[in-house]
Amino acid sequence: MSMEGVVYTSELEEDHTVFVIKKNGKPLVAVFIHSRGPGILASSGVSVRSLGGCRKWTYEDTSGMSADEAAYSDGRKLSRGMSHKAWMARLRLGGGKSVIFEHNLEECGVSLSELWPMFGELIRSIGYYHTAEDAGTTPEMMAELAKYAPEGLVGGAKEHDPSPWTALGVYRALNTAVRYAFPGKRIKDLSFAIQGLGNVGSVVAETLKDHGVCDMYIADTIYDRVCSVHHEVPTAIKSTPDEILYKDVDVLMPCALGGCITEENVSRINASLVLGCANNQLATRGAGVLMHKHGIWYAPDFVVNAGGLLAVVELDLLRHDSEALDTRLDIISENVKTVLDCSLKTGRASSEVAIAIAKERGEAMCASA
Repeated sequence: MSMEGVVYTSELEEDHTVFVIKKNGKPLVAVFIHSRGPGILASSGVSVRSLGGCRKWTYEDTSGMSADEAAYSDGRKLSRGMSHKAWMARLRLGGGKSVIFEHNLEECGVSLSELWPMFGELIRSIGYYHTAEDAGTTPEMMAELAKYAPEGLVGGAKEHDPSPWTALGVYRALNTAVRYAFPGKRIKDLSFAIQGLGNVGSVVAETLKDHGVCDMYIADTIYDRVCSVHHEVPTAIKSTPDEILYKDVDVLMPCALGGCITEENVSRINASLVLGCANNQLATRGAGVLMHKHGIWYAPDFVVNAGGLLAVVELDLLRHDSEALDTRLDIISENVKTVLDCSLKTGRASSEVAIAIAKERGEAMCASA
């Protein structure tokens, strides 16, 4: 690929720094840094101060924004959510996110093999940001990117796939939340609707089956995934990604992309508990407040799905063993309890409570550094 027309830029926004590689004015990849923590010294010797996965997605024009604007909006929300997730988990890290503008790669004639060296150089120039597999990327892709980035700043190797740990954290969070939403009931006695059957959602469905759950709806935009999970969980009932949000079930589990719960659709949700692994499940903060007003229990996403982040830190950065990570996951259940207890005590929405606690912990962490 010709380097003609390729530029590296950094853009300082209100609460983000955005590092971008463009070709002919079109963004190819952007790294969004929402915050920097005091840092974690990785086993490789590099100090990691911000962390967040690498998403590769084809964004589309909408009535409100262009495809590029949608990608920028997504990156900002995701990196902000990573800050909350890291602070809530008491990690000495800030939040970041990488977004590969898949819709621009073909238009600009850039292949992934040509992008990796440029992306690796961008990560080198930032110096403190660690990334790993996320929606649309794979461990193989991260292995290619790692060839061009400093050691310790790209994770997600196959042997350290964070997805099973994310799913395990979700299940532990569910165990805790069920005691609040359904006192006296067991998980196997409840009904579930799982929207999204990717690397994490599929494991969540199979985990529920292994723990005796029979009443379950499943849905994904990729029908092959639905069929694959149905093969493993024959009692599951197939649904569609839109319809599944409104099924008459006990627990709704959003495990796809974000923004599925809006201020407009909260009144149609029949579940008593919303808990899943998707990032940014709430399209707006107002949606969380409305769920609270409608009497729906909500375990905030960045509290529930921290297992993947903890896996990257413990296995990739610190090179600890899985036993240490398993112990570290206990903080997820503790945080769910803390948030729901505070919500009950204050009468505030759990989504707002969680953000306040996360910010308080982040400020305390930076003050003590």
